[in-house]
Amino acid sequence: MQTLRTLPTVLLSGAIAALTAFPALAQIQYTSDGFRDGVTNGIVGNGAAPGFELFGAGHVQQGNRLIVGISSHMPFGGFSSTGVQGGSITWGDLFLNFSPDDDFETALAAGKVYGVRFNPFNDSPVALGVYQVTGTASVASVNQGFASVNAYINHVTAAGQTPYFGTTVMDSSFNYLNRTKSNNVIASGHLLSTDVEYIQDLTTLGFASDFGFGDNLAQTGAYTHGLSFSLDSLPGGRFLAHFWAECINDGMAFRGELQAVPEPSMLLGFASLGMLALATGKRRPS
Repeated sequence: MQTLRTLPTVLLSGAIAALTAFPALAQIQYTSDGFRDGVTNGIVGNGAAPGFELFGAGHVQQGNRLIVGISSHMPFGGFSSTGVQGGSITWGDLFLNFSPDDDFETALAAGKVYGVRFNPFNDSPVALGVYQVTGTASVASVNQGFASVNAYINHVTAAGQTPYFGTTVMDSSFNYLNRTKSNNVIASGHLLSTDVEYIQDLTTLGFASDFGFGDNLAQTGAYTHGLSFSLDSLPGGRFLAHFWAECINDGMAFRGELQAVPEPSMLLGFASLGMLALATGKRRPS
């Protein structure tokens, strides 16, 4: 006589699910920015490309990495300009606040702000990498930029336009940031990882060439590029992220939530469990 010995169905299905769950097939989350609040050559919303108009951002978690796409009128190497540091103006650093119910300064003082210098062309004083941020600084003055967020807001509103900072985040209020400052890069912090890539072509990661912006934003920029970085050193959970151009001529924020990623040993355990389930499910002589 032969018997069929199996593990409980729920155990087997759980093991198989664990084997197939990573990398997760998460959906890109999009945030739109204002389309007439960028300032290029002193003119608000002139639509110049190259220029400083931001149209939106998208982000998606893939396993232990966060992928961020940016739709804008700024090219990969920045906006070429004479008389500025490095010869071009590009994006500052990306900041992630993991205490998103607090304003940025409060979260920074509590050690809840992390930052990513992702752009090798910007004027950030720190090396490329992921940091727990202890201090921020401004590079606006060496990039012919606004001296404060208030100065940017006043310039945009005087031109009859509305300054936005990610329409799904805080519309035009800007109460999240200290409006008397123009801080847009990491000044100091604890380096946690150097696993950061600035990506000019997102198709290399399997995404559409425009990261899906054409189907998810009312308007899109002339350039789509992005960044990818490791989440291994970040705390996880809800966050509020933001970034500015080096000149504070446009910027935006977006909300997100990082999901926990199982340790490699845990995945190995699930894999072993799955193989055991399949092995014990075979017919064996009694």
